[in-house]
Amino acid sequence: MGTWHQKFLLVGFLLLSAGCMQQVGTPAPGSVVELDASEAASVYASFSLVGQTSSDPPLQLLPKSGVRWTDVLKAVQTLEVPRAPNSEELLFSIISSDIGPEKASFRMETAQHWPVLLTATLDGEQIQFVAIVGPYPQDATAKKQSRALEKAAYASLIQWGRRPQLPVIRR
Repeated sequence: MGTWHQKFLLVGFLLLSAGCMQQVGTPAPGSVVELDASEAASVYASFSLVGQTSSDPPLQLLPKSGVRWTDVLKAVQTLEVPRAPNSEELLFSIISSDIGPEKASFRMETAQHWPVLLTATLDGEQIQFVAIVGPYPQDATAKKQSRALEKAAYASLIQWGRRPQLPVIRR
């Protein structure tokens, strides 16, 4: 049974692959575009404008502070809290977020089901993070985790600031 079926499949495969190997044809020749004198002058004028400096101020893709408010959500979603030796690792998930024009708050929960609140505030071009961790935020370990979370959030924001982002131009 196996040999007859195997021969049939082999012959079918060979016939199918031979049919697919037909010559498709030759590629089309390259295009030739001829410009008259006025069209050529227009193209050269366009190229010369590219090299000139503009009186318009250059685009500021990143503010002087090095961070953008629009990156706060991405920074919180991708932050990594470094694990200190002989300490519990702070793992968390974002439960909800509320982002306004000058304040953002993120309700989170640790792997141990402790509540976490991370707040970002925009003051001019500066962004500050404040974290509150655990059911006992005054506990020394909770304070240490809060400071680590704040530092990690700001470090993540700086990393996003290093990525260029073009401004959105609305007309």
